[in-house]
Amino acid sequence: MADRKPAEVNNGRLRQIYDAYRSALLNRKYYGCQLDSYRKMNRASDIVLAIATPGMVGAWAIWHSQTGQLLWGVIASSVSLLAVVKPIFNWSKEIDRYSRLHAAHTVQFYTLKQLVDDIEIEGGITVAMEKRFNESRAQNTQLAKDDDVRPNKRLSIRCEKEVLREIPSDRLWVPEEGETS
Repeated sequence: MADRKPAEVNNGRLRQIYDAYRSALLNRKYYGCQLDSYRKMNRASDIVLAIATPGMVGAWAIWHSQTGQLLWGVIASSVSLLAVVKPIFNWSKEIDRYSRLHAAHTVQFYTLKQLVDDIEIEGGITVAMEKRFNESRAQNTQLAKDDDVRPNKRLSIRCEKEVLREIPSDRLWVPEEGETS
């Protein structure tokens, strides 16, 4: 077991690994929620545009009354506005980006989860584990280039609370005092 590091170095590196592990789960949750939200908005707008076409709904008898004509005018105007602004919002581009980020952060999370499990089993960090962590950090640097410029703070806080409930500090292995790795 010559590829192990001394315990003094281990504690600082353990904190970095555990922080990265939690951050990967946070990012996985955040981008999963963003992906779900954008898919729902896109689907809802597609449904509204499909249903509210003049030929589909405009022929209903309700629209022939004075109130109905006024209401139909408002609906038709809203649908026309939605048809104009939907391409400007370009939700499909965001859906693609969030899909990539969610998938990549999911891989990142499970890679780090496996590393955390291996650290507990081994009772420390081996050179091979150190290499895996450094590779994970390099991948995370690449992922950060596509992160949200202005993250949704409310969603981030909600996801962070979930992460802290799912991965509390007392569930992460740390060496006992006097224990070497």
